Amino acid sequence: MKDEIPYKQIKQAKMASIRSNSLAHKHSNKSILDQINQKMLDSLQGLTSKAHCSYSMNTPIILSSTPVTVKPFTEVSTPVNITLVNGVFTALTSGIYNFTLERIYQNNDQNPSNPIEVTLSMKYNNIESFERTITIGAATSPQEPSILSFSTNRIITANSGDIFEFYVSAQEVGGAEAEDVELLVMEVTAFKLYDL
Repeated sequence: MKDEIPYKQIKQAKMASIRSNSLAHKHSNKSILDQINQKMLDSLQGLTSKAHCSYSMNTPIILSSTPVTVKPFTEVSTPVNITLVNGVFTALTSGIYNFTLERIYQNNDQNPSNPIEVTLSMKYNNIESFERTITIGAATSPQEPSILSFSTNRIITANSGDIFEFYVSAQEVGGAEAEDVELLVMEVTAFKLYDL
């Protein structure tokens, strides 16, 4: 019986050592997995770093054949990594952006000689990058209501510091000045889809 006591103690000590090593191994594995998970999260956050804005312009602009800058805007939500100063939007981080441009026009010219073309253009770093022209009719025409709304989406690749401006104009088909056409509202929403 005396010989059994040391044997049991040795066996218990070995079992305790095995359990301790097993726990240490599990802790070590957990630590490694935590590090990997954190790196993956950091990587994902880098891919989806935030940049967005939403602005509304609701001071009517009387349109002519000369393009004018759309402004002033008011914030709809607090912007992140996009600034706006005097009608000029600036992207503060590089990435692929989606711009949504909602606008409402009003045509008060009841006797136009020809249908009226309204043009929205976008300048990217002071160079025109695209334009959208729509044709509207007279305010008295039942087929062409006097107030019309339009929506345009644009995907743009931008570098940090790139600037964007929006311009509007209107004229009759054939080049004559439109008499009384207004941009009533324009909403600009932009958000970054991916980092570059």
